[in-house]
Amino acid sequence: MTFAEKCRKYRTAMRLTQEQVAAAVGISKRTYIYYETGEKFPRRLETARRLAEFFGVEINELVVIDDERFYELRKNRPVAERADELIGELRELLMDDTKDRDKRAETVQQLRALCDEFDLAESNAASSVSDEG
Repeated sequence: MTFAEKCRKYRTAMRLTQEQVAAAVGISKRTYIYYETGEKFPRRLETARRLAEFFGVEINELVVIDDERFYELRKNRPVAERADELIGELRELLMDDTKDRDKRAETVQQLRALCDEFDLAESNAASSVSDEG
């Protein structure tokens, strides 16, 4: 079952309208409709988390691990946007002593991978400029 199908399933099980879900989660009705039709996925992980929390399920239940579109869309966002999101998550983890160390380590690892990706992109850009000169 896809992210879109699950959103519709949970919403209808709760006997709510798309507008009610959107308002509760803090997104527009149009955006939520796009989610249910599969036209779009949340660009921010926080939005997916709020949806999962609202539906009373774990985010891993809502976002299907093999739903490649979700991860591909997130991956293709600008590096700076992804870095800001990860830094926010890390800040939240560090401020909350109840969060487990594994989650902190995972977030730090994701941030390092993003930095490596950024370094590689910069290196490739510099190399490309020197090749043209």
